[in-house]
Amino acid sequence: MFFSADDGTHGRELWLSEPPYNNALMVADVNTGSNGSSPDEMVFIDDILFFTADDGISGVELWK
Repeated sequence: MFFSADDGTHGRELWLSEPPYNNALMVADVNTGSNGSSPDEMVFIDDILFFTADDGISGVELWK
């Protein structure tokens, strides 16, 4: 399961949790620092996750 979360250090970033869903790992720190990238609009196409995120430089863009 992929989701957006804020751990209090990195801001809102993309996270992953796999069954039994008792641990979560940050997938990427797209916007380093405490601002976060606010990943949104997540969709799987052919086993690839596409989402929008803001890297703090180029604004909101499509990521995979």
